[in-house]
Amino acid sequence: MENELARVGKADFGQHNDAAAFGFLCQSLLGQDPVKSVLGQEGPKLITKWVLFQLSPLFNLGLPTLVEDALLHSFRLPPALVKKDYDRLADFFRDAAKTIVDEGERLGIPREEAVHNILFALCFNSFALWSLRRARRSVEQTEPLEVTDSHSHARLTDVSAQ
Repeated sequence: MENELARVGKADFGQHNDAAAFGFLCQSLLGQDPVKSVLGQEGPKLITKWVLFQLSPLFNLGLPTLVEDALLHSFRLPPALVKKDYDRLADFFRDAAKTIVDEGERLGIPREEAVHNILFALCFNSFALWSLRRARRSVEQTEPLEVTDSHSHARLTDVSAQ
């Protein structure tokens, strides 16, 4: 990041922030460093892609309304496009959250359901909301009220002002 700052006068903190946030969540809640797992450095990228598929009907890309509605808001994006990524995340959580999954099973929750619940809670509810709040703060502090997310290339629009 410092080299990029020295070279072009600005740097993207988003990727570093996402890696730190995901690492913090996994280490504090699961006791495992995702970088030292099968995910390596790719965890935040996999989560961002999966979350974008979940939230794509809500995004405004700035296209004409008819085009945008036809492309994004009328049907779901095919889950098969993120299945491999989701499976990699699930494999990580099967191992990293083993004690939590064991406790869930003891309480009557099937193992796979517990894994997917933990993945959803940590990746969508925590990590993704953290990232979206960061993007929204960037939107609120700059003009115009749109920001491009470097991971997804989706443009987020502040709808509270509309």
